[in-house]
Amino acid sequence: MRMLLKLVKAAFYLALILAVAAFVAGVVVVVSMRDEIPQLPDRLEKLVLNTRTEFYSGSGSLISTIGEKNRVPLERISPNFIQALLTAEDDEFYLHHGIDKKGILRALLQNLRAGRIEGGASTLTQQLARNFFFSLEQTHIRKLKEILLACQLEYMFDKKEILEAYCNNMYFGSGAYGVEAASRTYFASHADQLSLGQASLLVAILNGPSLYSPYRHPGRARTRQLWILQRMVELGLLTPEARLAAEKEEITLRRYTEGAERSSYFLDYVQDRIREQFGEEFLYYGGLKVFTTLDPALQSSATSAVRGGLRRLDSMLSLPEYGTRGQSPVDYPQGALVAVETGTGAILALVGGRDYYDSQFNRALHQNRLPGSSFKPFVYYTAMRDLGLSPASTLVDSAVTFVLPSGQTWSPGNFEQNFLGRMTLKKALTLSRNVISADLIEMVGPDRVVETARQFGIQAPLTPTPALSLGASGVSPLEMAGAYAVLANGGIYHEPYAIRRIEDYRGNVIYDPVPRGRDVANPQVVYQLVDMMQSVVDHGTGQVLRRLGFMLPAAGKTGTTSDYRDSWFVGFTPGLSCAAWVGYDDNREMRFTQNGRRLGVTGARGGAPIWALFMNQATAGRQRQEFPIPPGIEFLEVNAWSGLPADESTAAADRITVPLLPEQIEAVRGAAAGADSVGTADQTAPPAALDTLEF
Repeated sequence: MRMLLKLVKAAFYLALILAVAAFVAGVVVVVSMRDEIPQLPDRLEKLVLNTRTEFYSGSGSLISTIGEKNRVPLERISPNFIQALLTAEDDEFYLHHGIDKKGILRALLQNLRAGRIEGGASTLTQQLARNFFFSLEQTHIRKLKEILLACQLEYMFDKKEILEAYCNNMYFGSGAYGVEAASRTYFASHADQLSLGQASLLVAILNGPSLYSPYRHPGRARTRQLWILQRMVELGLLTPEARLAAEKEEITLRRYTEGAERSSYFLDYVQDRIREQFGEEFLYYGGLKVFTTLDPALQSSATSAVRGGLRRLDSMLSLPEYGTRGQSPVDYPQGALVAVETGTGAILALVGGRDYYDSQFNRALHQNRLPGSSFKPFVYYTAMRDLGLSPASTLVDSAVTFVLPSGQTWSPGNFEQNFLGRMTLKKALTLSRNVISADLIEMVGPDRVVETARQFGIQAPLTPTPALSLGASGVSPLEMAGAYAVLANGGIYHEPYAIRRIEDYRGNVIYDPVPRGRDVANPQVVYQLVDMMQSVVDHGTGQVLRRLGFMLPAAGKTGTTSDYRDSWFVGFTPGLSCAAWVGYDDNREMRFTQNGRRLGVTGARGGAPIWALFMNQATAGRQRQEFPIPPGIEFLEVNAWSGLPADESTAAADRITVPLLPEQIEAVRGAAAGADSVGTADQTAPPAALDTLEF
């Protein structure tokens, strides 16, 4: 018994010593952090808890801001909002003294098990402390500072003052800080006018302004809103009948202003990149100056081109005027356009849809669609590089069947449903002959084509099959514009980028990427391919650009997928690469009737007109500039079908000029001499049937 008493006494003293040590350590920590905890004013309403973040164009003009606030007293905030807020974020707000002890213990155990900071319980007071005063890193020290300041806030101010400060300073997305700004932004109303449905939607956004934006992610926002309403019922703040009425409430979101809308897809992309690299709080509370690559004039031209091209397409498809009452946006084709500066990779314009207000989904970035024949340049480049083929090399356009690794067979056909026989590679690309492209990928191997696409900046998943020769794997317009820029740039790849630099609120540069190009392609083979793609614009499936008035030197490729689900044109001038796409979001076919014939929307009918509309404005007033010719390239006039040197018997329509290396010229002339010696030279051409091409 005596031994037991001694053990109990020893344990008591040990516990007392540990408690005293913990208290002393806590005091030391608090004292050491005293200078790092901000001094609070005598009234919370004096706090200016953030400075606005500003976004500037490439020329230095201010294009947008986030962080403007309109402070309102608590009495002018709808009780619907207050109840929804406390329900979702801190239902024991009036019971605790700044921290949730049980929640912190649970979070501590969770983080100890995980071996890192995965999360932590935060009261409204802690959120107020965290979002405005401390670094954004997830550390135990930062969490401790947050707790200390939360306790200080609770000691100095009453609950009403803390709640009012929270409501006026938290970020609600779309550039709105505070509930009054959020009410105006989303509903064009005031904070005291919020209905229960509107209030619960705003509170839903607070959980993650980018994740729960009702403009960009209406489904997520709705799910979170319904959870809040149900939680209010569980807490006895709402009757089931009132909840049902709020769920059925028709909420109309305010339309964005025209000026803001024109650059919104681009700004969404910029903000997403900042979130990815630095975190969401850094963007919303950092008081940043973000200098972008945007060219406002080109952005305006891009927006107008997409809308104008889609109006033309609507008319072709016999659709009512867009925006007609009773018509759903999903019943109309969408469009996207990206323009990249070829020498740097700077994104000068980006449009992700026909109307940002109706759909914030960014099709320029986040929707990989089949590129069709616009993927062929990667096939041709790979074959010419690896196999030593030239624009004068010939293949036979005829029926062919490939046996796939799975044992299945694949028989590619041409768009015109005919075959033209032997032809040069330049002629084949000009006329976009599918069989020739399939032959090339079979010769060089699909894996090698995938490697080329990766080198050119394509990051989307690509399936290495023969069908890849016809663009059977999805890509984004941004990737295509960046990849084609490699061709315009003589084989040098610059990763497309939208942010030139970022400064903090003190003017310190905290992000300053240096664009660096890397050689990814043989400049001589690249030029040969560029010359072939110029022929596409001047004599092939891209001639529609010339008919639409774009007359500067350009190279590019149309793209049409099977059943007319995607329509592309991707092309470039020496300084600007641009990708334009149209298609339905639900991947339905784009067909129309003309002169009694059922036709489809090809790349020449859908993507190319948008490209031409944009480029006509983007290049207005610019001097004519030819693509630079690399050393070692010489030119030879050959027969477009046989690939042999043209002579007096070659018709003018069958003559083409091809860029070749000296050894390739020798090979062509040697082939001609051999053909003459046996009398088999045949320079007659099958009918090109250009009148059957879809423009």
